Amino acid sequence: KEKRKNLHQMYINSYQSYLFNAWLSKRIEISKLVSAFEPKEIYERLNLPLDLVKEMKKQEHPFKIIPGELMSHYPFGKIFTIEELETESAKFSLRDRVPTGLLAGKRVKNSVDVAYSYEEQFNKNIPEDGARRFAWIFPDNIESEYKEDKNWFELQFTLPKGSYATELISELIH
Repeated sequence: KEKRKNLHQMYINSYQSYLFNAWLSKRIEISKLVSAFEPKEIYERLNLPLDLVKEMKKQEHPFKIIPGELMSHYPFGKIFTIEELETESAKFSLRDRVPTGLLAGKRVKNSVDVAYSYEEQFNKNIPEDGARRFAWIFPDNIESEYKEDKNWFELQFTLPKGSYATELISELIH
């Protein structure tokens, strides 16, 4: 309980972001496992049906979509539950839609099926409204320039609202 409203709200938003980031880390880990290992090994580690693992492996995008995922048209649009994994993964690769992650709270739509089995542990009872946030973003207006005389690299880009440039740069450095 925090008496100062601005700090109270900041604590809640920070906790929601923490849970979202933990969920996203888990989903990235799953995607990397699907990309790196054979279906039988993934089946043994993640306990996912073998036919689903094979279908996920076919997906072109490095962030693998799973049944029950909530997607959003990109960069704006309505949130919906996927019905056809192959079709939605193709549209994701074309930047038409993206998976969303949970910002825990009241009045928020949850994923279903396999996707909810991973989301459930991050769905805490928070007294504020929740939301969905893009799990993947596509930077726009990317420009770069290397200044040899200064041994300096400049990078410019535009991100959607709620995205952090430091996180994008961190991923690029990996």
